[in-house]
Amino acid sequence: MMLHVELMGAESVYEVTADATFATFEAHVRELANGAAVKLSVDEASWDGVSDGDRVTAEVIPAEDKTEAQLAALVACEEARRNINQRELLELSCFAMPPEAAIKVASMVALVLGVQAKSWADMRKMLKDRAFITRLGDCPPGSIKPAALRKLRAPLEDPALEPAQLERVSRAASGLAMWARAMTEYQLASA
Repeated sequence: MMLHVELMGAESVYEVTADATFATFEAHVRELANGAAVKLSVDEASWDGVSDGDRVTAEVIPAEDKTEAQLAALVACEEARRNINQRELLELSCFAMPPEAAIKVASMVALVLGVQAKSWADMRKMLKDRAFITRLGDCPPGSIKPAALRKLRAPLEDPALEPAQLERVSRAASGLAMWARAMTEYQLASA
């Protein structure tokens, strides 16, 4: 199967082999972009739905006027989002009484996205949304409201919300925490 990849006005063809994964495809596109961070029109959740001849667009995340801390946070945002999958989100959202750390992470994500989520029921609804992963990718870095940013500072320092600790609770919670941390760190580096 062949995919047509459009990057910076140029088109290339990518052969999708039986063992190809979204990660190998994204690495190929990053190589085409000389190692720059890229935003793709497909993500891991939609990767299984691509078919022969599909056109995929890739947008280079501009590096000009960005500090090293901002660039590192941008790359971390994209990597974290790429590692979040729908199945794990569904598993997390099925908890009737989730671990406290999972609630705190979902609250962090809601703050970053600007979603009103005051209860676990609100957070579950947010996580179950089929467009949720796309929404994470579409959330522009630097868009966290000042009041939300103030609320995000304490969770950043909470050792229970470190991604490695959260991995024991839920892979989805760990990935979401990485994304929320990277988005927050980008904003803090931009201040």
